[in-house]
Amino acid sequence: MRGDGDGWVECRLGHRHWGRHGAAGLLLYTVTDGEAFVLLQHRAPWCHHGDTWGIPGGARDSHEGAVEAALRESAEEASLDGTKVRVHRETIDDHGDWAYTTVVGLAGSQLPTSGNKESLELRWQPLVKASSLALHPGFAATWPSVQAVPIRIVVDDAPEAQSLVNTIVSLPNGRDGVVLDVSGVNGSAMAEAPDTAHLVVVSRDHRLAERLPAATQVVGAGWLQGALRETRHRKGDQTGR
Repeated sequence: MRGDGDGWVECRLGHRHWGRHGAAGLLLYTVTDGEAFVLLQHRAPWCHHGDTWGIPGGARDSHEGAVEAALRESAEEASLDGTKVRVHRETIDDHGDWAYTTVVGLAGSQLPTSGNKESLELRWQPLVKASSLALHPGFAATWPSVQAVPIRIVVDDAPEAQSLVNTIVSLPNGRDGVVLDVSGVNGSAMAEAPDTAHLVVVSRDHRLAERLPAATQVVGAGWLQGALRETRHRKGDQTGR
């Protein structure tokens, strides 16, 4: 039933939460002019943990899945068009008998937003500067584990890799990567990588890592093909939604 999730609960860890059936929020990224951005909500002072920054989200109704709830809440709180969100994955902050699900998604551009009474501001914040804001305590606790890494992919000969620009890929170390751009393997391309971006180099020469910055990951063609398949699958899901 619509709205049957509204209400306070206390989990077995002794924490007070909004959402009788749990809660969900949308962590939405995009790339603009070669820089990664994340959509953040400045919560109104009257809200629980007001005057802090987090993501659009709220209580799940009993009939809702996490993605459905996160998209509904982002439409209510930010007027986001959910049909333009490509869902990447879900991550759960489990408190035993209560859980918050972060739905990680991607937009093709900085979608227009309009806040409701729960928002002081909605902002497409540069990803690398998100931690400089006063974050909601719950979001601050999970941010280190859900935060994506801005990356540049450097590849020798794979024109199809250009389709990965402005997508989220799963990195070999388990982190999510927001792809800023894709370029060819050459010294200048690697040297021009911004300090805030990690390099992912697709090469058969695994000793290449010894000559590159510490933040560089050298991967094989298998990783690239997997990332391309994953991206095509998600685009197909979005088209068929």
